Amino acid sequence: MISGQEATRHGTSHPSIVPYQVFPTKDSFIMLSAGNDSQFRILCSEAVFDTPRWLEDERFTTNSQRVENREDMIRLIEGVLAGKTTVEWCDKLTGKG
Repeated sequence: MISGQEATRHGTSHPSIVPYQVFPTKDSFIMLSAGNDSQFRILCSEAVFDTPRWLEDERFTTNSQRVENREDMIRLIEGVLAGKTTVEWCDKLTGKG
């Protein structure tokens, strides 16, 4: 309604926030969202994904850039999340904001 265009289907993802969707883990699935750039920095921190290089990649530094490069971002996140179980990810994410 805001853009004047009919919305398209995105499954569990959000059309204007990346990441914001269900992802597979080593044993199950997890809903993951970084609703702003600050939360994305936390996600990339050593305490969670340990992917500081994503913060330096021009494709991912802002949410609008992550939306533009959605497929690349999602593929990278899927690769990281596949390495641990859902419980392990929940433990790493708990209390991080």
